Amino acid sequence: MRAPRRLPEVDAYLARLPLPARVLADELRALVHRHAPGAREAIRYGVPFFLLGDEPLCYVSAARTHVTFGFAQGDRIADASGRLVGTGRSPIRKATLALDEPVPPEAAAWVAQAAALARRAPTAGRPPRGAGSSSRTPPRGARRSTRSP
Repeated sequence: MRAPRRLPEVDAYLARLPLPARVLADELRALVHRHAPGAREAIRYGVPFFLLGDEPLCYVSAARTHVTFGFAQGDRIADASGRLVGTGRSPIRKATLALDEPVPPEAAAWVAQAAALARRAPTAGRPPRGAGSSSRTPPRGARRSTRSP
Protein backbone atom coordinates (compact mmCIF):
# COMPACT_ATOMS: atom_id res chain seq x y z
CA MET A 1 0.00 0.00 0.00
CA ARG A 2 1.36 3.41 -0.99
CA ALA A 3 1.90 6.00 1.68
CA PRO A 4 -0.65 8.81 1.47
CA ARG A 5 0.54 11.93 -0.29
CA ARG A 6 0.63 14.75 2.22
CA LEU A 7 0.00 18.18 0.73
CA PRO A 8 2.50 20.84 1.91
CA GLU A 9 -0.34 23.39 2.28
CA VAL A 10 -2.09 21.06 4.73
CA ASP A 11 1.19 20.61 6.60
CA ALA A 12 1.45 24.41 6.82
CA TYR A 13 -2.16 24.73 8.08
CA LEU A 14 -1.50 22.17 10.81
CA ALA A 15 1.85 23.73 11.76
CA ARG A 16 0.11 27.05 12.52
CA LEU A 17 -2.27 25.44 15.02
CA PRO A 18 -1.71 25.44 18.78
CA LEU A 19 -0.33 22.09 19.93
CA PRO A 20 -3.56 20.48 21.28
CA ALA A 21 -5.48 21.35 18.09
CA ARG A 22 -2.56 20.22 15.90
CA VAL A 23 -2.38 16.82 17.58
CA LEU A 24 -6.12 16.19 17.21
CA ALA A 25 -6.24 17.46 13.60
CA ASP A 26 -3.23 15.32 12.65
CA GLU A 27 -4.87 12.24 14.19
CA LEU A 28 -7.99 12.92 12.09
CA ARG A 29 -5.81 13.34 8.99
CA ALA A 30 -4.18 9.95 9.61
CA LEU A 31 -7.60 8.38 10.24
CA VAL A 32 -8.89 9.64 6.87
CA HIS A 33 -5.89 8.22 5.00
CA ARG A 34 -6.25 4.90 6.85
CA HIS A 35 -10.00 4.45 6.17
CA ALA A 36 -10.28 6.14 2.75
CA PRO A 37 -7.35 4.78 0.73
CA GLY A 38 -6.57 7.00 -2.22
CA ALA A 39 -7.99 10.15 -0.63
CA ARG A 40 -6.15 13.26 -1.67
CA GLU A 41 -5.73 16.47 0.27
CA ALA A 42 -6.66 20.00 -0.73
CA ILE A 43 -7.19 23.34 0.91
CA ARG A 44 -10.75 24.53 0.31
CA TYR A 45 -12.40 27.46 2.08
CA GLY A 46 -9.14 27.90 3.99
CA VAL A 47 -9.18 24.46 5.67
CA PRO A 48 -7.93 20.95 4.83
CA PHE A 49 -10.38 18.90 2.74
CA PHE A 50 -10.03 15.27 1.76
CA LEU A 51 -11.35 14.12 -1.62
CA LEU A 52 -11.75 10.91 -3.58
CA GLY A 53 -11.44 11.82 -7.23
CA ASP A 54 -13.42 15.04 -7.49
CA GLU A 55 -15.80 14.18 -4.63
CA PRO A 56 -15.28 15.83 -1.23
CA LEU A 57 -15.27 13.39 1.69
CA CYS A 58 -14.61 15.47 4.76
CA TYR A 59 -12.76 18.40 6.23
CA VAL A 60 -10.89 19.32 9.39
CA SER A 61 -11.15 22.82 10.81
CA ALA A 62 -9.52 24.00 14.02
CA ALA A 63 -10.61 26.75 16.40
CA ARG A 64 -9.26 27.95 19.72
CA THR A 65 -11.32 25.50 21.79
CA HIS A 66 -12.20 22.66 19.42
CA VAL A 67 -11.63 20.87 16.12
CA THR A 68 -14.49 20.34 13.69
CA PHE A 69 -14.62 17.14 11.65
CA GLY A 70 -17.18 17.67 8.88
CA PHE A 71 -18.61 15.53 6.09
CA ALA A 72 -19.88 16.76 2.73
CA GLN A 73 -22.54 14.03 2.52
CA GLY A 74 -23.00 13.73 6.26
CA ASP A 75 -26.78 13.52 5.99
CA ARG A 76 -26.27 10.11 4.34
CA ILE A 77 -23.90 8.74 7.00
CA ALA A 78 -25.35 6.42 9.63
CA ASP A 79 -24.45 7.79 13.06
CA ALA A 80 -25.94 5.98 16.04
CA SER A 81 -23.95 8.20 18.42
CA GLY A 82 -25.74 11.36 17.32
CA ARG A 83 -22.44 13.28 17.21
CA LEU A 84 -22.78 14.34 13.57
CA VAL A 85 -25.03 17.39 13.55
CA GLY A 86 -26.16 19.84 10.90
CA THR A 87 -28.81 22.41 10.24
CA GLY A 88 -31.26 23.18 7.51
CA ARG A 89 -31.30 21.49 4.16
CA SER A 90 -27.52 21.34 3.85
CA PRO A 91 -26.13 17.79 3.55
CA ILE A 92 -23.09 18.77 5.62
CA ARG A 93 -22.87 17.18 9.06
CA LYS A 94 -20.06 17.77 11.52
CA ALA A 95 -18.76 16.69 14.88
CA THR A 96 -17.23 19.25 17.19
CA LEU A 97 -14.40 17.70 19.20
CA ALA A 98 -12.98 19.31 22.33
CA LEU A 99 -9.20 19.61 22.26
CA ASP A 100 -8.78 17.33 25.26
CA GLU A 101 -10.92 14.47 23.96
CA PRO A 102 -9.69 11.55 21.87
CA VAL A 103 -10.87 10.91 18.33
CA PRO A 104 -14.26 9.22 18.76
CA PRO A 105 -14.23 5.51 17.87
CA GLU A 106 -17.13 5.98 15.44
CA ALA A 107 -15.07 8.44 13.34
CA ALA A 108 -13.50 5.55 11.42
CA ALA A 109 -16.95 4.34 10.36
CA TRP A 110 -17.93 7.88 9.32
CA VAL A 111 -14.89 8.11 7.04
CA ALA A 112 -15.46 4.64 5.57
CA GLN A 113 -19.10 5.50 4.81
CA ALA A 114 -18.13 8.85 3.27
CA ALA A 115 -15.58 7.07 1.06
CA ALA A 116 -18.19 4.53 -0.08
CA LEU A 117 -20.61 7.35 -0.93
CA ALA A 118 -17.94 9.24 -2.87
CA ARG A 119 -17.03 6.13 -4.88
CA ARG A 120 -20.70 5.73 -5.90
CA ALA A 121 -21.17 9.43 -6.74
CA PRO A 122 -22.29 10.30 -10.27
CA THR A 123 -18.97 12.07 -10.94
CA ALA A 124 -16.88 9.07 -9.91
CA GLY A 125 -14.69 8.01 -12.81
CA ARG A 126 -15.06 11.32 -14.63
CA PRO A 127 -11.97 13.40 -15.24
CA PRO A 128 -11.41 16.15 -12.64
CA ARG A 129 -13.08 19.49 -13.30
CA GLY A 130 -11.10 21.62 -15.69
CA ALA A 131 -9.72 18.63 -17.59
CA GLY A 132 -10.54 18.25 -21.25
CA SER A 133 -11.92 20.79 -23.68
CA SER A 134 -11.81 24.46 -22.77
CA SER A 135 -14.30 25.37 -25.48
CA ARG A 136 -17.12 27.61 -24.35
CA THR A 137 -19.48 26.27 -27.01
CA PRO A 138 -22.64 24.92 -25.36
CA PRO A 139 -23.36 21.23 -25.81
CA ARG A 140 -25.62 20.22 -28.72
CA GLY A 141 -29.25 20.69 -27.75
CA ALA A 142 -28.47 23.05 -24.86
CA ARG A 143 -30.89 25.93 -24.40
CA ARG A 144 -29.61 29.35 -25.20
CA SER A 145 -30.04 32.25 -22.85
CA THR A 146 -32.88 34.58 -23.73
CA ARG A 147 -31.27 37.48 -21.87
CA SER A 148 -29.86 40.26 -23.96
CA PRO A 149 -26.36 41.56 -23.22
